Amino acid sequence: MRKVSVVIPIQNEEEKLAMILKEVKKLNPLEIITVINGSRDKSEEIAQAMECKVITYEEPLGHDVGRAIGAFYAKGDILLFLDGDILIPYEELYPFIGAIEQGHDIALNNLESIMNNKQRPHSVSVVKKVLNELFGYDGLSINSMVAVPHAISRLALQEINWRSLANPPLAQAIAMSKQMSIVAPGYVDVVSRNKIRPEIHVEKFSDSPYNRIEDVIFGDHLSAVHYLIGEKGKRGGRPEKKLGTMLQNVKRPKAAKTVMRSAVICDEENLDIDLLSDVIKTLNETNVEEVLVVLSSQDQTKIERLSDLGVTLIPWFINDDMFLKRAIGAILASGESILFLEDRRTLPAEELERLFKEAENGADLVLLDEVHNLDEIHPIDQINSIKYFLNIAVKRPELLNNGLADQPHIISRKALQKIGYSSILIPPLAYLKILELNLPVSIVKVSTKLICLNDASKNEDLVGDYIEGLSYLFSATNERGSFSDGNRKRKFLDELEVNKIL
Repeated sequence: MRKVSVVIPIQNEEEKLAMILKEVKKLNPLEIITVINGSRDKSEEIAQAMECKVITYEEPLGHDVGRAIGAFYAKGDILLFLDGDILIPYEELYPFIGAIEQGHDIALNNLESIMNNKQRPHSVSVVKKVLNELFGYDGLSINSMVAVPHAISRLALQEINWRSLANPPLAQAIAMSKQMSIVAPGYVDVVSRNKIRPEIHVEKFSDSPYNRIEDVIFGDHLSAVHYLIGEKGKRGGRPEKKLGTMLQNVKRPKAAKTVMRSAVICDEENLDIDLLSDVIKTLNETNVEEVLVVLSSQDQTKIERLSDLGVTLIPWFINDDMFLKRAIGAILASGESILFLEDRRTLPAEELERLFKEAENGADLVLLDEVHNLDEIHPIDQINSIKYFLNIAVKRPELLNNGLADQPHIISRKALQKIGYSSILIPPLAYLKILELNLPVSIVKVSTKLICLNDASKNEDLVGDYIEGLSYLFSATNERGSFSDGNRKRKFLDELEVNKIL
């Protein structure tokens, strides 16, 4: 094998340390670097007795800063990172070293099977998956430099900079941005072997709804998305939307009457007129006083049929952007509560009635409960993942994967006036503005299962919308979305940097 440096951050691990080091020695590495930090037990003596390179700090550093410091001192062609509290048989470590020997840049622990379990995905798994997908590394699933064991080549380390290891998701983001070869060659069960520490794994952090370790992990992943935006723009490299100017000439007549309930239907060129007729009849049964159809084509047969149904036709004749049509309909609607829906994704009258009742009882945003997708789709798809990610980012975990991109939903006129009609062009942005204003949101669970429409090209646009929403969040908070950095002791990294220069 090529020369391997094994890096192990250690804090009070005398119970297992000797066994862990014994297994590591079987790899015949060039060096074992133990970063003893904040230890009050015999960890340092054990590491010295087993002829490790020992770097000692009186203060606790945490795994991430400890790994970065170990990487600074490492001399090997391959760096293998382990934890000081997880015993791993040496045979299970060979695939990670082997993957780097074969020319890959980074080798991660393959934990993908976790997402295939028939259960709701954990929020930490979701943010890992989303980050990989935003960089186009969908095949990595939830595999991440957050988990051990993982290995990295010397050349890759030089490219991403040893300091970046203090924030593993950011280091991985840099590697993905540089199109490095990242693989997951082996599975090591670190979940059941991981020591539960109540102070970080259970107790809530400050005013956060998350425990200490989750709060830091979520902030780390947001900082990685912030890096993506810095590199690729506010939509993460997805096509820009330049539709706002098209709304400037759309004005609601000042003398228009106000009604309680409006519905906006966005026409598609191949929209089935019979289905649409059924939807309009259902809306009439729900006492919707105004139905607006934003047309995308000059199909005279369709226009005549719709006119006979007594709806308001908006002859915009564009077929490119569903959300632009929604915004046009919202501006021209007269209702205090505005329902947005599609012909292929609607509800029976009694369930639509429930949505309107929620709005009339004070909710400014009424959404369908989409949580069943978390329980039924394994592994979870990209759109449900990123919706969940956004709610994690705004510290509203109770909203799970619900969001404004789904139809049908209701927005109050009051909310639309506050957030601006142009916000609807980017649904996650409108959603964030509603949450930012602390306007009441209601999630309604219905019995009707709606068809999940999945169009890859539209999904890519929607992912860009979510990144743009996150860009707005960063502008309102900071590059970590106001999440904790875990009080990482970066001063020690600074000292190493200065000493290296001197």
